[in-house]
Amino acid sequence: MPADRQRVTADFEERLTRLEDIEAIRNLIASYGPLADAGHAEGVAALWEDDGEYDVGGYGSAQGRAA
Repeated sequence: MPADRQRVTADFEERLTRLEDIEAIRNLIASYGPLADAGHAEGVAALWEDDGEYDVGGYGSAQGRAA
């Protein structure tokens, strides 16, 4: 593959990955509110990494899915 084509392909892949990451973040944010409002603790916990930390200043914090 010519160098110019490789550069264009690499640029496209980076841009696509960025857009996919942005969409994943949007989906995460859109999922959190309804689950939290419904009191669906297991669903909310599933959105976080095993070692994730949720800290709301002045309201407490939780670390890990079990919390």
